[in-house]
Amino acid sequence: MGSHAGPGLTDDVANRLRKALVAVFRRAPAELSLDLRLGHIAGWDSMTAVSFSFELEDAFDVVLGETTFAADQTIADVLAVLRERGAQSV
Repeated sequence: MGSHAGPGLTDDVANRLRKALVAVFRRAPAELSLDLRLGHIAGWDSMTAVSFSFELEDAFDVVLGETTFAADQTIADVLAVLRERGAQSV
């Protein structure tokens, strides 16, 4: 698991994203960037999308409800949803 956060990602946000990704996929991409498409993460499917949403709720202390993410969405899209749901410092 790499330690590089791409442009636009603070270390705190990148670390919380990595924590959620590792909990679901047992690893995180070496480089997290705002334009990374979720479908490019090895193992992404509809079941892991649901698990990822649950992990994001824990990592960012938000309620996503029935929100799930699709393969064509990016990390920037994920952060936008987290901000809409009241996540702080995102």
